[in-house]
Amino acid sequence: MAIIIRGINRLHEKSKIFISICLIIILAMSMIALSFIKLQESITDPLEFPTPIENKYITFDTILIDGNDGFTNASGVTWGSGTIEDPYIIENLEIIAADAHGIEIRNSDVYFIIRSCHIYNGGMFSDGMYLHNCSNGYLYNNNCSWNMMTGITLHLSRNNILCNNTCSVNTGINIGIISSNYNTLINNTCRSGGLEGIRLISSNNNIISNNHCLHNHDGITLLSSHNNALSNNTCELSIRYGLYLISSDNNTLSGNTCSYNDDGGIYLSESSHSNLIYHNLCSNNEYGIFLYQSSIPYYAPANMTSDRGGYNLVINNTCNLNNQCGVILLQSSNNTISNNTCSLNNQCGIIIDQSSNNTLSNNTCGSNNLIGIKISDSNDNKMISNNIFQSSNYGLMIELGFRNEIWNNTFIDNNGAGIIYNPIHIQAYDSGSNNRWNSTEGYGNNWSDWQSPDYYFDGIVDNPYYISGSAIAKDHFPCAGYIGIPEPPIFILTGIMIAIFLIFSRTRKKN
Repeated sequence: MAIIIRGINRLHEKSKIFISICLIIILAMSMIALSFIKLQESITDPLEFPTPIENKYITFDTILIDGNDGFTNASGVTWGSGTIEDPYIIENLEIIAADAHGIEIRNSDVYFIIRSCHIYNGGMFSDGMYLHNCSNGYLYNNNCSWNMMTGITLHLSRNNILCNNTCSVNTGINIGIISSNYNTLINNTCRSGGLEGIRLISSNNNIISNNHCLHNHDGITLLSSHNNALSNNTCELSIRYGLYLISSDNNTLSGNTCSYNDDGGIYLSESSHSNLIYHNLCSNNEYGIFLYQSSIPYYAPANMTSDRGGYNLVINNTCNLNNQCGVILLQSSNNTISNNTCSLNNQCGIIIDQSSNNTLSNNTCGSNNLIGIKISDSNDNKMISNNIFQSSNYGLMIELGFRNEIWNNTFIDNNGAGIIYNPIHIQAYDSGSNNRWNSTEGYGNNWSDWQSPDYYFDGIVDNPYYISGSAIAKDHFPCAGYIGIPEPPIFILTGIMIAIFLIFSRTRKKN
């Protein structure tokens, strides 16, 4: 009997363990399911559901504040006295802007914050927020979307900050800055605008940084706007351009990602000059960076852009995998294109067309561009110290170009060239006239298929390198030597050092 009772007790213990395990499994599965539901809720596209979450906002009528005295409780102010230490605060409001701007503030210079408001369904002449002649405003974490005009507009306003706002699916512009200076736009999301994600008109000295402009007609546009800094913005999937400058000078464009746009990554036009364009990524567009008629106009005063010499600097950009070209200059003169990487483009790495007095230096155009660099109907350009390799066609092609200088460039394996010169696979083409393939000091270019002989040991191949084309051009002083010699393996270097040591030791013993 005792044996039977002990067996029953053991059975009860096993049942308890089994039940406990089942309960733990059920609890874990419930937690996972709850987490999955929350995850699904968190990734729901907000553009599909413009209506705010119930009870998150306080429903409010449209607001008009004119002058500093207009900041009252009746106008939605919940806190503050208007000083920098104690700004007025308007927050957590839901406003339908059907017949007027959702929040309109005019003629104010007190400090105020508008945050966490949702303004939508603006009518034919309504913006989400409209600031006129205002300063010291801080617009933070607002959602101004689905309006028929503009999400947020600054007009004749300065020293305002727009941070972390969402302005999407506005029929006009998502964020518009008009005749407004010294404002900061940082980390805003501007999606699916009918026109631009962000537009500046006649606005100077603004900071536009870390904004996300996706699926707009143009990502960010500057029209007659000067001395602005655009950095680390993402401008992708635009119908036309990622960054678009029209008649805009002395702007700095740095660290921006302008990819997957239907036309260009960065586009400068209509006498946009003295702009610094560096460290941008412009890939998978129709073309990477395009300068059109971007030179100082002939009537410009001599002192208008002394800091950058008056012309555009395109430096250290990556322009790969574009459908046409990495960098294009069309009717644009006196610009500097330097240290850019332009590879894997379907047409040219860089093309200079109807443009003069430009300098191309230290650019890398490699890995299966159709043509590395093309100069067409262009005069007096300098091409120095560029690295051009593995172009399907010519490494450099000149058509109807005059007085261009080409020297100290490296040409490797272009047009099917091997290590031995073959007249069928010449690496360059010239159908212009008076183009010089050497420096005035008598220094030519490096050609992977023309490295010797150099009987005089002066670093110059004794015979010229003949260029294809009707110009019957040639590099008179091609550089001798070997291109791309790999470093010797470490064990060879070690062996050489050991041999030198042994020889030195034996010499000392004999002495």
